[in-house]
Amino acid sequence: MTDRYPRERVEHLKYERPQEDGFAMIDGELRYVMVNEAMAAIAGVPVAEHLGRAVSDVVPTLAPTLEPLLRQVLATGEATIDIEVHGVPGVDGTTRRWLASFSPMRSRIGHVVAIDMVVRVLPVLPQQRGVPLGFATRQEREGFAARVVEASPHLIYVYDLQTTRNRYASERLQQLYGYTQAELDAMGPGFLFHLLHPDDVAEALSNVERLRAAADGEVLAHEYRFRHKDGSWRWLCSYELVFKRDSSGA
Repeated sequence: MTDRYPRERVEHLKYERPQEDGFAMIDGELRYVMVNEAMAAIAGVPVAEHLGRAVSDVVPTLAPTLEPLLRQVLATGEATIDIEVHGVPGVDGTTRRWLASFSPMRSRIGHVVAIDMVVRVLPVLPQQRGVPLGFATRQEREGFAARVVEASPHLIYVYDLQTTRNRYASERLQQLYGYTQAELDAMGPGFLFHLLHPDDVAEALSNVERLRAAADGEVLAHEYRFRHKDGSWRWLCSYELVFKRDSSGA
């Protein structure tokens, strides 16, 4: 048995990413093993000029930020999710923002042999366009917050543990899974468990109990399969924390 990452899994990772996501596989010496066209565009360096080269050689201005994150994953074997990175990747002098996640890629015998890096471009902040962030009214502030949420590349939702209903979901819900909030409401209480893969229901129920006992600010992560409106199954990696408690503190 060789201590290498299975090639068939590498190819799966290569093609399962949304086209707008930058994807790279980086080995234990922080060299690029694979990148997609989106990542090459983000870095401003052709795909062929990534392969076999160190991160510090390809994106030297971002290496001081990226290398500690990559080494942390190699050392701990734990993923680092949704870290905002900003800097100047190329020679045009433009400061850009990305949401980056780093996940360990293990061999068949469990050793961390590489890192799966996924990067998504974030919109330019108003202050980067020369627009001050002061708000004259509460309505302006709330409107700005709502626009920030809808600009997020991730699905943001609020789930009520007492009623087992979804109180809120960002527009990414329909883009990713095909459903509108109104369609989820029409499914009634417990809609979530009707849309989960049968093999994942028990784990989801356990996660609900963990959420009930979670401390404020504690983030719980779990993965499960969610049925798309078209009937296909999609893997969902969810990060959840307590948003609000009732008068008893539950």
